[in-house]
Amino acid sequence: LRVIPEFTASVVSLPLAEAMNRTSRALAPGVSEYTDAGLHTAPSERVRPPRVREARAALECVVFDIVALPARAHGRGSHLVLAEVVGIHIDESVIVDGIVDERLLEPLTRLGYMNYGTLGEVFAMQRPGG
Repeated sequence: LRVIPEFTASVVSLPLAEAMNRTSRALAPGVSEYTDAGLHTAPSERVRPPRVREARAALECVVFDIVALPARAHGRGSHLVLAEVVGIHIDESVIVDGIVDERLLEPLTRLGYMNYGTLGEVFAMQRPGG
């Protein structure tokens, strides 16, 4: 297994929910998740892996550290990947007055079991001084 110490992370917007879910399918070696899900790649600027062209927002990341987590009862191990964001792509359609409007971004949230959510009410709260 060849490890590339870079990756991209895309924000999944509501219109991409079905394609995102489809990428969780087990595929034969050499079969592209992008093609299977009807997605396309776009070149990154600061890392080698491409990003999802259809994503309204994507991060380009360089791996800082990979922490092995204890194996679960079924024996499968997991890892925590720590990375530095070195590039950000935001679709102009979600920027209002120079600020990302999260309502236009329509990000999905991963909940429990098979459940996902979308944003409810969005409000601003100033941080306390001092």
